[in-house]
Amino acid sequence: PIATKPADINQTTTEPAEATTPVTKILPTMVSVTTTLMTKPQIEMTPVDI
Repeated sequence: PIATKPADINQTTTEPAEATTPVTKILPTMVSVTTTLMTKPQIEMTPVDI
């Protein structure tokens, strides 16, 4: 599902060059932040929980 969203947005933003720049920069940033935030708590909470 995560790979489908960026692909869908990429195709839509491929037409307007102006929208591609900000969206392309925001998309990876949000995905990176979300992945980091979701990965860190899981790794930190797993050992603490055990």
